Amino acid sequence: SMTRCGYDTTGTPIAQRMAHTQSNVQLPDSGEATIEIRSDRNKGLLMLFINGQYAAQWEELDPLLHNGEKADDNANMPLGNGFAIQATNGNTPLRLSDMVIIEWNGIKDSACQFGAFSELLRRYPDRASRPGTIMQGDESVYDASLLMGCDGVVTGGGVVFVRLLKRLCDAGMNREIDMAMRLQAEFWKGMTDMLMPNLPRDWMFNIKERLTRMGVIEAPWSSAPFMHNWDK
Repeated sequence: SMTRCGYDTTGTPIAQRMAHTQSNVQLPDSGEATIEIRSDRNKGLLMLFINGQYAAQWEELDPLLHNGEKADDNANMPLGNGFAIQATNGNTPLRLSDMVIIEWNGIKDSACQFGAFSELLRRYPDRASRPGTIMQGDESVYDASLLMGCDGVVTGGGVVFVRLLKRLCDAGMNREIDMAMRLQAEFWKGMTDMLMPNLPRDWMFNIKERLTRMGVIEAPWSSAPFMHNWDK
């Protein structure tokens, strides 16, 4: 659950419990989890992801306003510019680490959570009125994602196939089903031929090696933990 907190002009604490969408996402038994909070203040939208999986969201949040008797000219300004995480069980230790705050204006699905991705498209079918952009980062489902109405794609290895990828995006956004599926098959074959057989170890080097041969970059140097597959 989420509670919005603040203080009125007399210094009295204010707390407002916020309703959210239902979710069956559970924290792992390991006791560790990566928690991501994405927000859009202008739209009053908060989204919660746990280990890369969509968990819950709060939307159309009304501002928590000053309500003290001596409210000044800023009485209609919403309170709260921070957040806190609390363990509901007082005997449960809680440790936070690797906290990062970055700008976000949309959803990119590279965690292969196609169910959550589809749910976002169902909730926000109109591109013009979405609270942010919905991008697909899983190269194996670009055609389906574009045909379903996402805003675009984000790619790693696709930088080697820019012209082909542009044609695929155009076909998908124009709802040219047969063309999009054919171009997806061509794109995916090129990707797998380039990245396999040892994807976890060699994918970064393989992409850079291809870009080097194309004259885009000077050398295929890759830093740890990626390997330099000089046997190729």
